[in-house]
Amino acid sequence: MNIKAKLSREKLTGDLHELLKAHLNLDDDREITDADTFIELGADSLDMVEMVLATEQEYNFDMDDDALEKAKTVGQFLDLVQRYV
Repeated sequence: MNIKAKLSREKLTGDLHELLKAHLNLDDDREITDADTFIELGADSLDMVEMVLATEQEYNFDMDDDALEKAKTVGQFLDLVQRYV
């Protein structure tokens, strides 16, 4: 993996973690990992829709709904978003 891609993933990870913490009212010291499921983080289907819309707006793309349904963990969601950015 090249340095640019790694930094891009790190930036995306940090941005998404901040979005999740703010949107789901998680404590700032709550560590979020790629293995965390959105259910474990307390997200419901409305939270997911809002998070997707915020991510699409932030990075200016439209996400495939079918692919989104398969993203159950933070890591899977990051992988999906990284395909678009």
